[in-house]
Amino acid sequence: MKKSNSKENGLNLELDENLAQGTYSNLALINHSVSEFVVDFINVMPGVPKAKVKSRIILTPQHAKRFSKALNDKKDVRIVFCDQSKAFDRVWHDGLLYKLKTFGIEGALHDWFCSYLSNRRQRVILRNACSPWGSVTAGVPQGSVLGPLLFLIHINDIIDGIESQIKLFADDTSLYDC
Repeated sequence: MKKSNSKENGLNLELDENLAQGTYSNLALINHSVSEFVVDFINVMPGVPKAKVKSRIILTPQHAKRFSKALNDKKDVRIVFCDQSKAFDRVWHDGLLYKLKTFGIEGALHDWFCSYLSNRRQRVILRNACSPWGSVTAGVPQGSVLGPLLFLIHINDIIDGIESQIKLFADDTSLYDC
């Protein structure tokens, strides 16, 4: 089964038939703190003392309020949560350097960023053993002051062409319409 959006620049979603049937859950447990709402969907079986969490959704308080209001108002709710695994390790160096130029970073400063990102190598040392050196061809140095800034520069245009509402937090992106 394939669901698609016919709008230009729309998001096409493919939904596997097994996934479309859903996972049965007869209990939703909601926990929250100041920074997040956690909704666990659980399948509880009578007489079985242990229940398994089938799915978990983590929402910001703003998302949770919007979601709750839409449900109370009997509106349709569509939310897409995107989380790119190892996002800081996937930053494309050439693309990032291009974006730095579009922000007016040129000359010696641009050359410095090229040097900062180029010819990086890494290895693992465990006890007295060392792995061979490997080239690092993507990503921003983690644990550095510049790493998060360079990552944000890399993803700053992710919202271009998106017609739904969008929330960004570090490497997490949420698209919603409710």
